Amino acid sequence: MKMTMRQMEGLPPDPSKTLTVGLQGVRRVSLRVLPTGAKSWIWRCQYKKKDCWITMAPYGQWNLSQIEAEAARLAGLLKRGEDPRLPEERPSTLPTLDEIWPSFKSSYFREFNLSEAYATSFEEQWNLHIQPKIGHLRLDRVNSARAGDILDPLLNRGCKTTFNHLRSHLSVLYKWCDIRYPDAMTKNWVSGRKHQATDVKERFLSDEELRAFGAAWIKSKSRLKYNVMFCLLTGSRAGIFHKWDPAWIQNGSLKIKKGTKWVKHARYILLPKQVQCLLPHLVTPETTDHIGNSVDSLISLAKIKGPVGTHIFRKTFTSHGVMLEIHPNIVDSLVNHKGSKLVQAYQQWETAKLLPFAEQIVDHLVELMGIDLN
Repeated sequence: MKMTMRQMEGLPPDPSKTLTVGLQGVRRVSLRVLPTGAKSWIWRCQYKKKDCWITMAPYGQWNLSQIEAEAARLAGLLKRGEDPRLPEERPSTLPTLDEIWPSFKSSYFREFNLSEAYATSFEEQWNLHIQPKIGHLRLDRVNSARAGDILDPLLNRGCKTTFNHLRSHLSVLYKWCDIRYPDAMTKNWVSGRKHQATDVKERFLSDEELRAFGAAWIKSKSRLKYNVMFCLLTGSRAGIFHKWDPAWIQNGSLKIKKGTKWVKHARYILLPKQVQCLLPHLVTPETTDHIGNSVDSLISLAKIKGPVGTHIFRKTFTSHGVMLEIHPNIVDSLVNHKGSKLVQAYQQWETAKLLPFAEQIVDHLVELMGIDLN
């Protein structure tokens, strides 16, 4: 049903339901009448296959010319593929994120005495993801839709580790700004975007995925790609890079002594010849988050469906070892599984007997990936 503005003047509310009456002569514009008697002009459309109801103004505030002008503006946004729900751009005197960034760094990092590693990680994420997309925006122009432009592509690519880090950084930045500019801030930028669990079902990289990963590793310019390959070819955890020490390397194996920070028990990682070729290129990262980010970039470059982390590399190492018909207890020993009874007996005293099995697995994985580390 449609009416003219004159006919709508005496339109009574219905106590049992909300009334919606179209405005004759203006496409997509309707008058919404709540059971309480409140009236407002709304504009209806579909954006990305979802129904949108946009409140234009309270009834009585605009005349017909103003309603037609606003409807034309919203229709123009929709035609250009822009979200008509975003607020209309108006002059703002508030600072941009680029302008507040130096002040944020100097006060927030110092106030909470944050570690240098965290501060470095935060600044890297700012330079790589946040600043290029929303750094130029003034504080009252940043909203959840703008944050979604940063976060959603990462989630679609399966980069859940980077998604969670950025979500956390954006939330911290929002809260800092909200304390200083409370009247300007919209709803929390990451509201509705939950932390993504990175634990996945038991899986390992298939032969086809390893070939794609090898090609991506060759093309990659990441400074941590050698660390990532080390984790894959030894089945080791990324945590060993927390306190990397070249003195651990002894006679073709990596011996991490008991009592080392983050290490509860002594660990012995065998180093086949091709793995030893990686050692000169290993970089000590500030945090293992950096290794996770490098894994995400390699997985994305290889177009492998994620999420994939260093723990998936451990599963890949062990699974391919079993497929090569190596005894499961020996494979457990190679990756320091807690449940293996052979960890101490074999890896402390029988390194020479275990090394050929490690060589066999590494040669198999390297061949599948199509790379030659020698």
